[in-house]
Amino acid sequence: MKINNSIFLIKFISFIFVVLALIPVIEIKIFTTLAISLTVIIFSKIRQNISHIKILLIFFLLLVIKFFQGNLYFNEGNNLLIFNENSKSFYEKYLPINMFSFIENKYEFYENYSTCNEKDSKCWKSFDPKIISTKSSPSFLEYSPSMNLQKNKYSRKLKNLDIYNLKSARISEVNNLRYNYFWGEKFDLVRENIPFFIMIEIPKFLLDSSVCWKGNVFWEQNSKNFEHLYNEMYDCKLIKEKDINKKIYGISFGKSETNDRLNYLYGKNYIVDNDPLDNFLNSNELVFKIEKNQKLLFFDYLVLFLIIITIIIFINQIFDFNYKIYLYGIISTLIFLFLVFYSEKDLFYGFTIFIGGNDGILYNSYANNIFHHLRQFNIENFLLGSEEIFYFPSSIRYFLAIFKLVFEDTNYGYLLVGYFLCLIILCLFIKVYDFKFGLICALLIICTRLFEGYGASIIKLLKHINMSDAEPFAITTFLVCLYIFFYIYENRYQKNNLLNFIFGILSFITISLRPNYLPTVLLLAMIHLFFLLRDNKNQQILYTLFGLSFTSLITLHNLYFGKQLVFLSSGHIHNTGASLNIYFLSFIDIIKMNFYNSENIERIIIQFNRWIRPEELHYIFCFFLLLYVFRYKNLYFNIISCLAISQHLVLLIFEPSGRYAYLAWILSIIVALYILQETLRYITKIAKLRK
Repeated sequence: MKINNSIFLIKFISFIFVVLALIPVIEIKIFTTLAISLTVIIFSKIRQNISHIKILLIFFLLLVIKFFQGNLYFNEGNNLLIFNENSKSFYEKYLPINMFSFIENKYEFYENYSTCNEKDSKCWKSFDPKIISTKSSPSFLEYSPSMNLQKNKYSRKLKNLDIYNLKSARISEVNNLRYNYFWGEKFDLVRENIPFFIMIEIPKFLLDSSVCWKGNVFWEQNSKNFEHLYNEMYDCKLIKEKDINKKIYGISFGKSETNDRLNYLYGKNYIVDNDPLDNFLNSNELVFKIEKNQKLLFFDYLVLFLIIITIIIFINQIFDFNYKIYLYGIISTLIFLFLVFYSEKDLFYGFTIFIGGNDGILYNSYANNIFHHLRQFNIENFLLGSEEIFYFPSSIRYFLAIFKLVFEDTNYGYLLVGYFLCLIILCLFIKVYDFKFGLICALLIICTRLFEGYGASIIKLLKHINMSDAEPFAITTFLVCLYIFFYIYENRYQKNNLLNFIFGILSFITISLRPNYLPTVLLLAMIHLFFLLRDNKNQQILYTLFGLSFTSLITLHNLYFGKQLVFLSSGHIHNTGASLNIYFLSFIDIIKMNFYNSENIERIIIQFNRWIRPEELHYIFCFFLLLYVFRYKNLYFNIISCLAISQHLVLLIFEPSGRYAYLAWILSIIVALYILQETLRYITKIAKLRK
């Protein structure tokens, strides 16, 4: 795969065109098209002669199609419904009278059963719409993020409506910190059961379509007069002329998780089949759907077909056609989506209700806040990122916010990063190993759980993507840096200014995503700069350093907003298991022969046991292979081994377990597989000699 400056720019622009063609990417079929297109663009060769006139005509055609598509959207409003003494007066201002009374009556269930304290922020009774974190004033209809930075009439515009629980409603507000309810007791209202409403305004083009539902809806008859309609079973009502421009509210008191999942989150027997809570939730769930008429369905599929055809024509105007690459793109995407569906169905369907008290809800709450300020063109608060001094990794919140421009309130943006991780693993392994061996090893990591204990498993990393942890993103950017380094080294006689800049930028992004990767990233950068200096590539050195210099933005942020000189994050204080000072004091204790009463030595022993327990022989063996690999005169794997060792040294100081250790062990596995390859070669050679 060639990635010189001009090739990279052409492929990047091509990918942007595909994104613009498919936007918004909020359905799995659209995501599938995007992933296939990304694969084809990455691996295809650029045509010698590109017709710029044809490209402009294709772009114009796309604009016409997107304009036509924009007329097939209708306005939707939504919000969560938490009734307590603080909020009732707020909802009463906006809700129809009979609808307000209905919701108030339903909430008597939680009022009668829930035992949590209203002074506890983890309790739904503490909710106050006037206490807000992302807006200047409380809003009855929550704004949903989209590329349209202008405020919608209500929450958002939808092409389709198919609601069956809170997850399918994709109300991004649920992942804000003010709904951070966790450690609930039996019968408490918890995050996965938060009541909500969906409101649609019926446009003229939906005439002769049907509104279908199960549960409770309120259908506007005239101004401020809404008829309460209840369907015990799923049923439909035809949209007639008199319904045009009327509003319909759907009210849900249902659940988004199975009873087993709820019991896992909130303790055994939080909910039991056919107990009062289970019966209440099941009897008050909402299924709410627009079933379009045949003409509209035809237009929907026609527009999608035209968009896909336009993308295919565009790609074939830029790149040489190769059916093998198309086939590979289709197969690899389908395999990846199968893995996603197998491991994390929430990722597959596009929305996750993050577990209360975890990092995911915090990152996404910050992202919602950042996007809100971006929409308001409030640049200072956008750059603030919800923290004056970064405690948590700095950049993940910004990426999650920017993803919303294309992927709105779905998690398909981060999922695309996961798919790209699969591609870079494949490319990297084929580069450093023999083709067949590299392909097999890549497939083992992508498709199996063989190395899950080392973090070298896409299935494992998908779980962290679903929780919005920064590690999968950081691992992706680091491996891309590693690949670019190898590519530049192999093509050192070419001018690679842009690639060197990208190397520097991705190094900065990796550090910003995971500050504990700093020593490893800097070591790779120093090795890269050494080879550039050796080859007198002074200009390329400047481009690399320029990219790396963006790391200073984190320090400048902390200095500007927090008035303190904090290099990356203040969170390292609480993630330090055994500081360098502890090691120094332990050394002093050893000199003094104070082995048995030393708290410092004991702390280091605890840190080592958390890193690798003595009984975990396979980890010990894998680690020592990092030293054994130096007997082989292979530059690539000697470098990877040094990188792995540097990351292991970090683990001896900071948090050494779980996702924090993934990069160290992934690099270790790469080295171990190389030794396995060389061992197999040796065995094969001996067998041939014996014959």
